[in-house]
Amino acid sequence: MLWLISIIILGIIFFVQLANFDFENALAVGILMFIITIFKLLLGNKTLSDKVFILEKKLEALEKKFEQGIIHSQKEETETKQAKVTKSKALEVEKTTQTTMVEAPQPLQQKIQPTSVEQEQFQKTIPQIHPNPIEIAIRKLITYFTIGNPLVKIGGVILFFGLSFLIKFAVNNDMVSVEFGLLSVMIFAIGLIGVGYKHRKREGYFGLILQGIGIAVFYLAIFSAAKFFSVIPFSVALGIMIITVIFATLLAIIQDAFYLAIFATAGGFLAPILTSTGDGSHIVLFSYYALLNLSIAIIAWYKSWRVLNLIGFAFTFIIGTLWGVTKYQSEFFATTEPFLILFFLLYVVISVFFAHRTTFKLKAYVDSALVFGVPSVAFGLQASISEAIPYLLAYSSLGAGAIYISLAWWLRNKEKFSLLAESFLALGIIFLSLVFAFALSPEISAVIYALESSAVIWISLRQDRLYARIFALGLEAYAVVTYINENINYFHSTQYTPFLNKVYLGYFILSIATLLSAFVYEKYKDKTKKFEHYFHIPLLILGLLLWIGSGFDQVSAPEFGLIFLSISALIFMFIATRYTWQTMNYALELFLPISLLLIVATQEQLSHMFAGYNLLAIPLFFVVLYTLLYKVQFKLSYYWHAISLWAMMIILSLEMFYHIKQISFTIAYSTWPLVLILAVYIVLKQAKFWPLTTQYESYKNLGIAGLSVMMLLWEVGAFLGTASLKVIPYIPLLNPLELMQVSVIITLLLWLKSKNIERSLLLKFIAGASLIFITIFWARLVHYYGDIPYNIDTLLRNGVFQTGISIIYTLIALAIISYSKRKQSRPVWIVGAALLGTVIFKLIIADMAQRDSLERIISFLVVGVLILVIGYIAPLPPKKEEQEKVRGE
Repeated sequence: MLWLISIIILGIIFFVQLANFDFENALAVGILMFIITIFKLLLGNKTLSDKVFILEKKLEALEKKFEQGIIHSQKEETETKQAKVTKSKALEVEKTTQTTMVEAPQPLQQKIQPTSVEQEQFQKTIPQIHPNPIEIAIRKLITYFTIGNPLVKIGGVILFFGLSFLIKFAVNNDMVSVEFGLLSVMIFAIGLIGVGYKHRKREGYFGLILQGIGIAVFYLAIFSAAKFFSVIPFSVALGIMIITVIFATLLAIIQDAFYLAIFATAGGFLAPILTSTGDGSHIVLFSYYALLNLSIAIIAWYKSWRVLNLIGFAFTFIIGTLWGVTKYQSEFFATTEPFLILFFLLYVVISVFFAHRTTFKLKAYVDSALVFGVPSVAFGLQASISEAIPYLLAYSSLGAGAIYISLAWWLRNKEKFSLLAESFLALGIIFLSLVFAFALSPEISAVIYALESSAVIWISLRQDRLYARIFALGLEAYAVVTYINENINYFHSTQYTPFLNKVYLGYFILSIATLLSAFVYEKYKDKTKKFEHYFHIPLLILGLLLWIGSGFDQVSAPEFGLIFLSISALIFMFIATRYTWQTMNYALELFLPISLLLIVATQEQLSHMFAGYNLLAIPLFFVVLYTLLYKVQFKLSYYWHAISLWAMMIILSLEMFYHIKQISFTIAYSTWPLVLILAVYIVLKQAKFWPLTTQYESYKNLGIAGLSVMMLLWEVGAFLGTASLKVIPYIPLLNPLELMQVSVIITLLLWLKSKNIERSLLLKFIAGASLIFITIFWARLVHYYGDIPYNIDTLLRNGVFQTGISIIYTLIALAIISYSKRKQSRPVWIVGAALLGTVIFKLIIADMAQRDSLERIISFLVVGVLILVIGYIAPLPPKKEEQEKVRGE
């Protein structure tokens, strides 16, 4: 309705400007009418008449469907079911008649209810009607002038315009005196009021409409007499207008005359427009409009006539806006600002009156057009006239916010005003927010907006207010973007004290506000819409990014970043456990990988693991890490415990390696797995302390598995070392490197045994590890005592090394085969024979190439003798079946 009233008013102004040949203003008004019309057509709601119109269209389409036989099959199916039911009922009645010997009842009629499937199929046949918005708009306009008494409405409007033009024409052409013309019009207006009152009960609102026309014409005469012709002083005219306003208001209230109020009010607002010549005082105009609006406020106290309120609102602010665009100058501020404040307050009061007097059977009802339209339009006008006055918008926002907050507080406990109180509260918060925007710098405003938005999100979640939440989320996003944009050049600045500067304080508040929003969104998740169920996740990510990013920017080295991250994780852990913040617990699972990356980053600048502030950072990291693992039930706890063990052992081993390396690199390398071996022994002993008491499987399986991989890699690397020391001579098997290699092999064997590995697999591991170790041990003996360089290429070409390998492998094969003889194990004998075959293959391929060398000759002789011994003492054992057969015989 508001948009239609606006279009009518603007249309009148458009034609008046054309009549005055003011084409520039007419064009501006025409463009405004076009924009409003398009906006309404795109976003307009369907009224009851629109819905009836749509239903009519659907009915027409359904009739066509029936004619074409679209639902013929459905009809047949329904008739068939009805026939079956009728038949069964008839049989039942017949049976009852035969048994009771009474008169048969009349045939029963069963109303067949269509099934859900039938209803769904039937709905599919109903076409979806989407009427043309222009057609709906035209129908609305036609309906307005065709319901009730259309002839009186149309005639009244035409008569009002005719009188307006008559006065102007007659006076401009000196046809009658001004006094006579105005007096005639006043008498005519009083006559219309009298006739209308006499016929006030006549059908079609005839009398009420005449009274409205008479009052509007009387307004026109009085206003013209004072403003344009100076026939009466303005003070006298003002008094007469006040009396007229009171009189018209009383008439409307006494007769419960909605249309009288509409015509009287509209006529009063149109009077100065139709008689305008472009001159005159704005004070007179706004004073006159103030009286009209006062009458609307009085009527609103008694009647909930929404259209009347909207007419006054539209006329007042549209005319005020047009005057401001075309006539306003800075020197008019003192005489314009009071009227703007007055109009604002009047329509705020009217919106309260309307909510109080509404007769709708609703828990709470508000006129959203007034509640939200008045502050929007009024503040827009205030902004346009206050550019030259510093901080005026800030004070205006503060005043408006205080008014709305006070009204919300006053109405908070009144059930009928609950929705209005919440609307006022939202407006108050918005206006108080604008105070910071207009009074403070953008970054400070952004910080305040972030805090405010988190508070609004919390309140709106508790009160289940979707639009308030969406508004607050948008405000929070705006605050974050604005603050980052304002401080984009601050990052990595050295002119501020770390953590003790205003920029970091802003980021700190922003992150707290965003994290608070994430927390309340998760806490009140059951009160959110389906599409909001995961809003807490991006809010949490944003809050943590602001927290961590701004904190890292304050530190000058990775070790300080690790300290900051550890303290932050500890704080968030206490908050998450205290308030059951599950999503924060999930986020804390990232503490370990991020911290490990920081520890790696520290080694680019530091000489060893605990250098500099890492002496504080790394212990603090492990304290926080194990506190988290103890307090929080992570989904990945099984893996984090194992990874934490790996990280601790690597760090301690590297630190020990660094310090021992200052004495001897060989000793440092030899002792590197010592910490890992001790950790494996502690775990296997099942020490009675946390975390082994609760996470033993993690440490025993995955934890030691990782340590075993590290030890195996070290073992491979150790094979490439000579094991000789500069300070003491090489002692076979009694040097640090080989002792540690043996210890590693024993440690791995104990771990595999604890996992209940099959005995055969353990034996294979022992055999393989022993063979490799013996080979490396022989290579080191040849290197140290034969003065042969310790590298693969040289050793492979050395005759002593090759001969020794052949003899050693043959002796090992002899031992294995002898063992198989004692155990009568054919598979073990095959293993020894396979090793012996390897030696024979080596003799043929490698040793035959240099058969003239003494070493090769010795190799062939010794290996040949040993093979003969093997064949003598341990021939191939019989198969298991053959052994059982021999025992049987």
